[in-house]
Amino acid sequence: MSISGRALIFGTATRFRLGIDADGSGAGSRDPGSAFVGPNDASITFALTREGARAWAHYHGNPRRRGAIQDMDMHIVRDDDMQQTRYSLYFNWSDFQMKPGIAETMGFAVQVNDMDEGSQQLRLYWGDGAGGNLRPGLFKTVRLDTPDEEFVSILPSKTNLWSADDSMQIFIAAYTFQPLDLTVSRGFEEPRFFSIDPDTGSVQRYVLTLKPHVYYSRQTFEIRAESDGYTLDRETFVPAYPAVTIEDLLAELQQILSGDSDSLTARHFQSVYDVVTAEWQKAQSRLREGESEALLCAAYSDYLFREVKNELNAADKIRSGSKHMLCTFTASDNSLQFYKLLLPRDWTPERRYPVIVDLHGAGNPYPLSFFTSVPGAIRGSEEMNENNVQAFILQPWCRGNAGYRGEAGRDIYEALHDMQANWNSADSVYLTGFSMGGYGAWMHMLRSPEQWRAVVIAAGGPSDSVSEQQLSAVKDLPVMIWHGDSDGAVSVSNAYEMQHMLESAGGQPVMKILSGRGHLMTADERAGIYRWLLQH
Repeated sequence: MSISGRALIFGTATRFRLGIDADGSGAGSRDPGSAFVGPNDASITFALTREGARAWAHYHGNPRRRGAIQDMDMHIVRDDDMQQTRYSLYFNWSDFQMKPGIAETMGFAVQVNDMDEGSQQLRLYWGDGAGGNLRPGLFKTVRLDTPDEEFVSILPSKTNLWSADDSMQIFIAAYTFQPLDLTVSRGFEEPRFFSIDPDTGSVQRYVLTLKPHVYYSRQTFEIRAESDGYTLDRETFVPAYPAVTIEDLLAELQQILSGDSDSLTARHFQSVYDVVTAEWQKAQSRLREGESEALLCAAYSDYLFREVKNELNAADKIRSGSKHMLCTFTASDNSLQFYKLLLPRDWTPERRYPVIVDLHGAGNPYPLSFFTSVPGAIRGSEEMNENNVQAFILQPWCRGNAGYRGEAGRDIYEALHDMQANWNSADSVYLTGFSMGGYGAWMHMLRSPEQWRAVVIAAGGPSDSVSEQQLSAVKDLPVMIWHGDSDGAVSVSNAYEMQHMLESAGGQPVMKILSGRGHLMTADERAGIYRWLLQH
């Protein structure tokens, strides 16, 4: 790939950022607010430094091409007299998990920072600042020009088989002035031959569909393009069967549930089974649109399968408060929803315990990430690995990153109702949350002040207008506002704004501002918040 010829020229800029969607699959076709990225998307930043031109990249499908890129072919020249910086940049198609000619268009975006310091930035097309999310839905579609020379590209596009009737797809692009022969070899079978006639006016594109004779066969396929005895391109690949991982997990859960499980283990594993089944059915219904959801389901099912297989004495761990229990319920809109529950330390069924509702922060939006021990699982801050307080810890999913509004807000109360209907809980209910959960704690403290015995708002803030009546209703409620004074994600000014509003209504919030702390809460600090709540 080359961005050259007409070099990119930006007045006064010494640093800028490119977004590239190499096959154009996301450009203009997705919600502009979506942060979805594909395997051939990249975010690349260029700058002139004291050491010369530098590049930093995140190629999403290529983990080896992340961070500082030392071998990029680029020429960046600053002309102070003209107040211009000229960029001549060259990229390798292979870095994008792509080959030339396969796609007719690509997605492209530019974000220019017009100074090294300060907040004034010129942003074109997309971006929410340094470190922001890549958003192909905001990219512009660029049509690729006719190539300067002959080429043949073979790219396995879909090698995952989701059922016995599914087929693999291979993309072939050719710009050739002479006949082209394609050979497809499958295992030890007789090869299959195809011919492509030359067309000097345009790139010819084909989609080849293949599938093994036997589902779950690990045969190696080879596709070779030749002309006059010379091999122009060649690809070998083995089909993958991600659905088998999901089926193995569900079969393992069914085997556990068919045994002599106690009620704690049975509800936990039945809930895991129900949520995985629901996500798998949803992903299967959308396979025609793409396999990203199905691949996520398979990846998290693999983690869950290993957890379930290696799980010893799950009921004992749940009973002692050292393992989260997953619980499902049917929400008022008839959807399957769920929450995590930590039982009190040394829990006994006869005793009644208070409930702490802990709202998670924004993070991985995929539902199975909420209860899977995998890097990137949604937490918002570091969770306690063991419940050391005499209370139930209830953490509702609330539809991921929905911000605890609408149906996601109702989920808080419906999860609490389900928990109270199934466990011997006391009337004392407390509320806390970190980051997005802190915003949610503030919002639902004001919405239903009679529900909570005490509230802690951690690294959150107000997001809606607040009436004097709402503030008056919480003036006697014990409230702690917890925040780091160096939080770069949620400004500590939010903490002081909430303090001012509460105090103006006669409230007396406890302020805990941590010096030098960023957007982080440790497990010990979370336990400390729980202990503070239970004092009231």
